[in-house]
Amino acid sequence: NEGERFPSLHAGAAHGQALRRWGDYYGGPVNLAARLTERARPSALITDMAVRERAGDDAFSWSDAGLKKLKGISDPLPVFRCRRAGRS
Repeated sequence: NEGERFPSLHAGAAHGQALRRWGDYYGGPVNLAARLTERARPSALITDMAVRERAGDDAFSWSDAGLKKLKGISDPLPVFRCRRAGRS
C-alpha cells in the first residue's frame, strides 16, 4: 500500500511579497508559510486570510481552523483549512 510507504504531507500557505535570491525565497510570507506548515495536521493545507480571500470558493472548500499563535508572530492569526471543492 503506497500510503504506508509515504509520510502524510502537510503544508502551509501565505500570500505577500517575497524576495528571490539564488533560487530561494525570503520574506514575511515565506516565514509565515513555514510557521503554518509546522501547525498543519497530516494531510492538511492551512492558509492565512490573504490566501483564503484570493483563492475564492470555486475550486476550494474552506473551514475555519481557529486562531493560531505562531512562533515569531506577536498576535494570534486566523487560519483556514483548504480542500478541493467537492471533498469533505
